[in-house]
Amino acid sequence: MQGLLNGFGYRAAMISLGIGYGAIGMAAMMFIKPRVPLPLKGSHSEGRHAHKLDTSFLRHSPLYAFSACILLTSLGNFIPSVWVPTASVPGLLLLGWLSDRWPLRVVITLSCLGSALACLFVWGFATDLAVLSIFVVAFGALGLSFSALWTRLITVIAALPGHIFSIFAFVRGIGNISSGMSLQVKPSWLKLMAYLLHLTDPLMQGSLLLYTGLTIVAGSVAGVLYREKDHTPSRQI
Repeated sequence: MQGLLNGFGYRAAMISLGIGYGAIGMAAMMFIKPRVPLPLKGSHSEGRHAHKLDTSFLRHSPLYAFSACILLTSLGNFIPSVWVPTASVPGLLLLGWLSDRWPLRVVITLSCLGSALACLFVWGFATDLAVLSIFVVAFGALGLSFSALWTRLITVIAALPGHIFSIFAFVRGIGNISSGMSLQVKPSWLKLMAYLLHLTDPLMQGSLLLYTGLTIVAGSVAGVLYREKDHTPSRQI
């Protein structure tokens, strides 16, 4: 990745990375098989209706709250993940374990606010490798591992898991791709806030820190505002 950035620039590196991910993803789809065999078309009365797409999940407001949460957190999480990609491994286990035992709103708040505070106050004021190591552990455990909550989010929406997971992955992809482009246009207020807070290099890393922290906080707000009264479980697979 660093070689692409140095040799061809940011735009060409991101485009080539996107094309590469798309090509590998399409090639991998040829080897994916459904977990539950599909019934033969016309074999019986129920089989003739098995291919009808269930769109009832579109009427549940948690779908849009969680999609907004994933979009905003992916806007903030993606750029730091370029430098600490493997730090999320223990965090996936931790958040998955917590999501099975704690209320969902509490886990979303812990993940988003914890990772945002780690960016702003640990990474932002880091002066040596030891402090940066603390940031990597905290951000990897709470921020990069947010996808561990997707299964729990899907149970709240109460629809076909495959459909919802695909939507979440699509929304996260939009956030990841958009994060670099949105950060290139550095708003003046981000630069000013970075300067006033004495964050590292107000014209570059300071803006990145504030951008990451604020988008993740906004994601937590979107994530915890879902309405549970829309929840009518329908565990179809």
